[in-house]
Amino acid sequence: MTLENGKRIEDNAQYRFVQSADHKTLLFEWKHVAGLNTQDFRNGIAEFAKQCKIRKPDYAVIDASALDKTSPAVSWLRAKHIAEEKEDYQTWWMRDIVPAYHDAGVVRLAVGTGDPNAPGELAGIPGINFKIGYFPDIEAALGWKPS
Repeated sequence: MTLENGKRIEDNAQYRFVQSADHKTLLFEWKHVAGLNTQDFRNGIAEFAKQCKIRKPDYAVIDASALDKTSPAVSWLRAKHIAEEKEDYQTWWMRDIVPAYHDAGVVRLAVGTGDPNAPGELAGIPGINFKIGYFPDIEAALGWKPS
């Protein structure tokens, strides 16, 4: 999935960033990388946060549906494996990534997970001043209208 008439900002072997023509949405599309390691995963998320600070989208959208569900990165994300990491994903994300989204002025962060049971919009999370939602697919994430 790409944003129609969007501008490709970055495209490498692991992910692609596309900004909408109106500059209001920045899309982060993970590609399938067998065995994606946690450091590459962290680097991708940090680069997306950096691009948000540069481009100032209202809406940050992540398509995570192609991630290798058996990779060390996804295990770390789901708090199932942190052997090579000194901290869990949530701690790192709150400390290093959330402030970048705040600085960027992100209003909504949506993730297309590839999970048909994704929870949708989450209730307010302490320390976060933007809406967050997890959706079954990228179309639902892009179409999300928060309550």
